[in-house]
Amino acid sequence: GEHWGYTREDLNYRSPAYFIQELVNCRKVGANMLMNVGPTSRGFIDSRAMTRLQAYARWMKLHSKSIYGCGIAPEEFPEPRDCRYTYNPEKKKLYLHIMNWPFGHITLKNLAGKIAYAQFLHDGSEVLMRESTPAIHTHLMTAVPPGGVALQMPVNKPDTEVPVIELILK
Repeated sequence: GEHWGYTREDLNYRSPAYFIQELVNCRKVGANMLMNVGPTSRGFIDSRAMTRLQAYARWMKLHSKSIYGCGIAPEEFPEPRDCRYTYNPEKKKLYLHIMNWPFGHITLKNLAGKIAYAQFLHDGSEVLMRESTPAIHTHLMTAVPPGGVALQMPVNKPDTEVPVIELILK
């Protein structure tokens, strides 16, 4: 079931999210990825492949800044669980790709005092950040470790395969 061209009997097509996640995994280590599809015996691209390529194109239209010109993030910034970083050193931007939607927040280690602004790439909306936990009512909030930043996530996942947060560094 894992072919590199059109195979009539192959019904094991991966999801669009899988291909986008693989692209991010390639860029985060400085590698490139080639999306390869093969034509049918009549010379057409199979509708299943076309559906995936169209989803890929929609995602890239909104999130290409997190791929082009980006590569390996500085080691001092460990990735949160179920997330991947890419980094553009020229623009001083760190991109957080969210592979599985979290409940409530994402904690970023070693970024306290280093982020000027955070926003979603798909719509440009601001992502609220918190660097320290107040001494009052700490039982109502998630604690932020020293040197860390908590990003407040919306309850519902944005309507995009892999949401990306652009972290503009100081």
